[in-house]
Amino acid sequence: MAAIAVVSLTGCGGGDGGSSGKDPIQAPVPTPSPSAGPGPSPEPPLYPDAPFGINRNQAFRIIGWSYEFGPASPDGFRPPAIITPLSGDEFSLSWSKAAGTYVTSAREFKDGLLYFTFPGNNPSAFTVADAEGEDIGLHMSISDTRRGRHAAWVHWSREIEGDFLPMADGVFGIGTSRDDMPKTGIVTYSKGTGAEETRLRFDFDRGIISGVVSLFYTGPMNGSRPVQYDIEQAVFSADGTSFSARFQVPDAPEGFEKTGEITGIFLGPNAEAIGYAIKGVVKEDGWDWWTQVHKSDWLNRY
Repeated sequence: MAAIAVVSLTGCGGGDGGSSGKDPIQAPVPTPSPSAGPGPSPEPPLYPDAPFGINRNQAFRIIGWSYEFGPASPDGFRPPAIITPLSGDEFSLSWSKAAGTYVTSAREFKDGLLYFTFPGNNPSAFTVADAEGEDIGLHMSISDTRRGRHAAWVHWSREIEGDFLPMADGVFGIGTSRDDMPKTGIVTYSKGTGAEETRLRFDFDRGIISGVVSLFYTGPMNGSRPVQYDIEQAVFSADGTSFSARFQVPDAPEGFEKTGEITGIFLGPNAEAIGYAIKGVVKEDGWDWWTQVHKSDWLNRY
């Protein structure tokens, strides 16, 4: 499921792929919980396998959304988040071969090392520690990064006053280098799941993007249905590794932006995938209100 944020809360960072440029950090060894059951048993691994089949230091490109929350009121109400594009100056993710795990920065949290929150149980949940192995109060989740994949979801959260609040989420992968970008031909990116999905068409000969974007609203029976918009034909740089385009929502009411935007980055060898972030508005099915939607996801070449 794609990462989606709604302003009411009722429900790009980085450069091209390559070494992070930082000295490798030696991973701490947090003390795991004792194994249950009689007799000795092997301890589950504390650190994840290297993502995307790599065997080197690697800085990742990330695209998504960042969330800022104000203080809670005396009755516990917390105002909706301020949502902005995820900034590579505030959030980063890389792989350290020497440490054997991810290294992350998230605003004031600098160069934390990831280890499994539930070793041997949940492969997506991570706690972040400093160089001494102390939990720094930052939590993360990362989706499947097995060999053959070129993108995955990442989510940062922190605990404030008893609430686990999101800090940022998005899509990450190994950025396609300029030399590895396609120079000719037409490539379509999609999920390959059907007609009601985001589909983008890149004409690398002419440097033109076309296609449709899908935003989802929740109906009266809590079913999620797509609303599709045609993007306005846009030009992208032939030697660039990112893109952007707009789409119109002409029936959006006063107070809502009638223009939505999709921005993206190319990921993997020969631009095998794209990660993207969409901002737009949709009308709730069966109800007379509109919702601002922020979504991030990725598409593969087809």
